[in-house]
Amino acid sequence: MSLLEKGIRETILLLVLVFLSRTQVFGQEPVPSNLRSIAQSPPYLNASDAASPTWKCPDEEQGQQGVPEGKAERANGSTLPILRYADETAWVTSLDYYAPRPGFDRQNRDIDVEDFRVTRAWHFRRGLEAQFGGLAFRASGTRTTNTSPPSLEGSDALGLGFGPMGRWNLLEIKRVRFFGDAGPDVIFTNNPFPAGGTNYDFFLRAGGGAAFRLNESYWLEAGFRWTHISNGQGIGPGNPAWQGRGVAVALRHAHRVR
Repeated sequence: MSLLEKGIRETILLLVLVFLSRTQVFGQEPVPSNLRSIAQSPPYLNASDAASPTWKCPDEEQGQQGVPEGKAERANGSTLPILRYADETAWVTSLDYYAPRPGFDRQNRDIDVEDFRVTRAWHFRRGLEAQFGGLAFRASGTRTTNTSPPSLEGSDALGLGFGPMGRWNLLEIKRVRFFGDAGPDVIFTNNPFPAGGTNYDFFLRAGGGAAFRLNESYWLEAGFRWTHISNGQGIGPGNPAWQGRGVAVALRHAHRVR
């Protein structure tokens, strides 16, 4: 065999070996390089991983980590649906004083009412606001009977109550708000109020006022309201309703939601 024939034979053998090295045994096609890199990168997802209670979908983990705490609370429905859209929340503490309306009811003309309130408030767009809270109630004075001759009945009472209120901030400037509000409360007292009435009553209030911003978190509020206290049993001796009017002063601690 000549040297030329020997070189051609060795070249053909080398080409066959290179071809065989580029293929897999049993006729399987080679794995592309891009798929090979995916297969080699951990973690692998198999049946045991899916059945594990601690395994989470990567998209689910990313969704949980990307939502701020406050927005996540609104998204999962932990509060009433309408309250999720509040742009400001606040705690309001107020002190109200009411005197009997002159000329309305001569029998209850000597009874004064004070109440101290702690209220939670939610402020919305367009100046609308919802409030709900509790109150401590105090009444002092005497009621004049309609007997002949008339006599005086003590109408001192202490009690607790709760209820909602709706407010509309008619005008909102940077540091001032002008509002109107109204709402009912239910109160329970240690003595019938007024004298001759019942130990429970409905406490209705309506009026308006202004709020003045002190700093980023606090407002000072002042208002004037008319009030009506009645047990809802209709006009008669068993329902000696009381009418009054007075002033209210409040300190509001507000927090911007968005």
